[in-house]
Amino acid sequence: MEHSSTSQELTVKRSFWPKRNIYFLKTHKTGSTTMLNMIFRLAIKEELRVGFPKLQLKGRTNYLCKHRPFQLSCTDEHNYNVIANHHVWSKEIDRALPNATKITILREPLSQFVSAFEYFGNAVFGVNEKGQTAGTLERFIAKTSPRIIDNTRKAVISENTRNPAAFDLGLSYMYRTMSEDELGKWLVDYYDLVMITEYFDESLILLKDLMQLEFTDIFYLKSNSNKKKGFTENDLNEETKKRILFRERLDGALYKHANATLWKKIEKFGFENMKEEVRQLQIHCEHYVNDQIMSMDEWELLAYMRKWQKTI
Repeated sequence: MEHSSTSQELTVKRSFWPKRNIYFLKTHKTGSTTMLNMIFRLAIKEELRVGFPKLQLKGRTNYLCKHRPFQLSCTDEHNYNVIANHHVWSKEIDRALPNATKITILREPLSQFVSAFEYFGNAVFGVNEKGQTAGTLERFIAKTSPRIIDNTRKAVISENTRNPAAFDLGLSYMYRTMSEDELGKWLVDYYDLVMITEYFDESLILLKDLMQLEFTDIFYLKSNSNKKKGFTENDLNEETKKRILFRERLDGALYKHANATLWKKIEKFGFENMKEEVRQLQIHCEHYVNDQIMSMDEWELLAYMRKWQKTI
């Protein structure tokens, strides 16, 4: 028997619960839109106010201060409990959301790069070819990434194209004085949970445990997936993979620390316990396929949440 839920079912009066603050650093091409949907559903359930991006006079945006580190002026909202839309991290986050549960998500850099290349294409990468194929990417890397690996130089950080996780995480300035390994240690110390795309369900179980949630809080449908995906990292030649991993070496160091830390948390949680919890989660995901909010894309969800927030 399938179940469905609506905003009315999600909205439960919880005046006896203290309002909690939730901070989610939304990274690109990592499954973060699925997480955004989940966090917004939790905001409805617990009547938490969201710090939305400012409304634009022209066009629309899902970014809090696009391309720039977060500032308090990035949103017109006041007294909010949640920040979850795309933005670049800054220390101002700790002023905006004191004592927040801090969460982010990372993806294996080679896989993330391929996904970003296919998704953004010419608009971001400047590829002068029609369509994105493994051959297109191989030619792009051959032109833009050196064959000679120079470990004496720091990696380049650029939005979406070079170490994009480091860019979203706001590490450009810190990278001037800190090593890649030091930034990886900072990452896992600062965030209460760094989720891993490749172990998404396991990450959700740890989130459930961390925030004392129910399975109904973390069931999901995959959002914003690239349905036109035509190739994967496995289709690339070894030289291209090597060059990509070198240019993305800062993100690689961050991922290495985050993945190791995740598995330490899983070990502490208990492998058998985790296996059973993941099984239960997958059952819930299968049963809740008709959820009204889960089926919304990011723009529909943002508009819905703005309207909902006016009612509380």
